[in-house]
Amino acid sequence: MDYSRAQQIDDGILVDVSEHAKAVGFECPVALTIGVWQKFIEPHEDADARVCGILWKAALASVEIRSEGIQAERVYFHNEGGKPLMYVQCGPGDDREPVMTILLPDEDC
Repeated sequence: MDYSRAQQIDDGILVDVSEHAKAVGFECPVALTIGVWQKFIEPHEDADARVCGILWKAALASVEIRSEGIQAERVYFHNEGGKPLMYVQCGPGDDREPVMTILLPDEDC
């Protein structure tokens, strides 16, 4: 049996940020890996602002992808030097519903 998304959230492998994502305009569930959380959110005092910042970047990247008509499963975020910092993986959830997960470059879901 597969390790479900719900189990990964329950086990702390994924951090559900869907409520924040709704505020940014996402209609599907969104989660961060614990790696993204520990690297980009946890070290900072204002976790809510950091989560929203990452979600805004994901929203902007997805608008750019759609406007250019590109079909992509992964959208990478890069630093100013062009090194990938994280990426968004779009795919089906436990019940085949659309979901998004934000991961570090060396992670997979």
